[in-house]
Amino acid sequence: ERRFLAFACLEGASHSSPVYSADATSLSPSFSLLQQIPTDTATSVRFFTHFGGSLAYLVVGQRSGPAVLLAYNASRFVATVDRSLAASASAGGGQVLSTSGTEALARVG
Repeated sequence: ERRFLAFACLEGASHSSPVYSADATSLSPSFSLLQQIPTDTATSVRFFTHFGGSLAYLVVGQRSGPAVLLAYNASRFVATVDRSLAASASAGGGQVLSTSGTEALARVG
């Protein structure tokens, strides 16, 4: 099991938001960079699970574009639009919600 720590980066030269992970069984977890999610003025990040915690997701709200929905595939967060794609081909995320980031996060919460 993993713990995740994600940041929505509103500004920055890299235009990405970092996601860190750590071993969930550790009493004093040490987080390390898991990946950089390509974002465009990200305003918020929301983590949630489904099916009793067996599926983990991130929703990234963006000021200047649609929200990005990503699913954890046991190694990284990937786009959820087409599960037949290889993880490396979809690691940038899928813009699957046409609402604003704030509206998308309200639907999840």
